Amino acid sequence: MGVARPDRTRPARGRQGYLFALSSGEYVRQGGSAEARAQRSTHATLYALDAETGKELYSSGDSITSFTHFGALSVASGRVLLTTYDNTVYCFGIYMEH
Repeated sequence: MGVARPDRTRPARGRQGYLFALSSGEYVRQGGSAEARAQRSTHATLYALDAETGKELYSSGDSITSFTHFGALSVASGRVLLTTYDNTVYCFGIYMEH
């Protein structure tokens, strides 16, 4: 879910009360060529969840057009960034209360 939780007795905390999750969309069954696996993959999806309730606050839906491979999220300056298999960098803004 993007947040390391070595002590599972404490709730996970995200940026400004958000938790971010990335569904990679990658077809991960081994066997066959990398090209065949890429063809069977679908698009990645980014989710923003309320850190306390787990309620889905945002989904990128179909806006990401490729899958992620060894994908990771970076969160900085009110933005969530990720890259996809086709070398596209996606940047999503986070609403920040002032």
